[in-house]
Amino acid sequence: MRWGLVALLVVATGCGSDDAPGGGGKDAGTDAPADVQVEAGVDAEADADVDAGEVCTTLDDSGVWLPDEGNGAFDPSVATDPGSGRVWMAYSTLNGAAGAGKVSTWLVHSDDGGATWCGAARINAAEDVAAADRPPGHQSEPSHWSHEVPALVIDPAAPATERWKLLWHRYLHAEDGDPTTDDRRFEYGWLAMRAAASPEALFSAPEQVLIAAEGYYFLSVIQSYNERFGTPKHRLADAAPELKDCLLVTEPGAVAFNASLRLWLGCGSESGIRIIALDLKGDTLTYLGAPLTSSDAQALDPALTGFNAADAFADENGQMHLLVSPIANDLYRGCLLYDVDEGNLTGPPVLVKQHTAGVPLSGACAYDPGLTAAGTLFGEIHVETPQLRLFPLRKAP
Repeated sequence: MRWGLVALLVVATGCGSDDAPGGGGKDAGTDAPADVQVEAGVDAEADADVDAGEVCTTLDDSGVWLPDEGNGAFDPSVATDPGSGRVWMAYSTLNGAAGAGKVSTWLVHSDDGGATWCGAARINAAEDVAAADRPPGHQSEPSHWSHEVPALVIDPAAPATERWKLLWHRYLHAEDGDPTTDDRRFEYGWLAMRAAASPEALFSAPEQVLIAAEGYYFLSVIQSYNERFGTPKHRLADAAPELKDCLLVTEPGAVAFNASLRLWLGCGSESGIRIIALDLKGDTLTYLGAPLTSSDAQALDPALTGFNAADAFADENGQMHLLVSPIANDLYRGCLLYDVDEGNLTGPPVLVKQHTAGVPLSGACAYDPGLTAAGTLFGEIHVETPQLRLFPLRKAP
């Protein structure tokens, strides 16, 4: 979820943390059997929460999603298990105000095409950072790690133990006490990944630092702090020189294609936000180009400045599609659908959902053919609580 992006990349100095991702963090459901979901909370007192049995909830026209962490749910990503037909969804929840609160990733499943969802459990819990473990220059600033904008995907070409993959954006939030500044420190952040044989096994799968953009490497002291969490498998700029201006990558969309994963990421740079296309095959990351830029947005409407919130899926005929949200004034404005031919987008976009009048932000759509009841999922951010809301459009894009 984003209230803005490029302008929020605050370059700072820092280093030092002993808490490794996937190790010391509060990961919900890590060892939970299927009938007992463990909810490891953001706050220490929530660590002992246990839900016996599956609790189910209906995704309805109110947009209010339970369970959440007090301020709603957003950023859906959906994948259907080809063996069981069970639909799985990863999504973000918010504890606190939009742009300031703690963001965690949850995982939930549906056996009726997305009408009801059951067994919600926190897979990436927001983590407080002790003063001694904060980057230099931020020790006095209350800080936490947030985990948002997940992408859930099945990778048939991967080893059996790694076929389910969860990608997301992990970054540091450090509160400087100035209400006029944003406190998300994206230079302390990267695209992370878990890989496992099943969705349930993702909870105990180790977190990997998958892709780091140039903000990560801006200063040696920043890189040193970040690399205490693991060396990135890929430096984005190594894939192509034109990616050196990507200060951060976020909002992943992913779909299996030709024994690889096709990725679409939001590239945040000083010149704005564009969507870049990548191919990930084994340990090789290949740059395919920037299919959507600010020029493409302005060709649709001069008020638009770019695109973000990619979600990729293949339909029943194997045709790839890309859902994106156009941006105006750093806020999403509805959802568009593009057909994908190899790495290229074809034809004019189709309007999937118009921006909802009267709300600050709407978009971040997601779809999978398994959503026979819910259809396309569509998010909104409201002024009133719960701010984050998730709606079923009840139709395919």
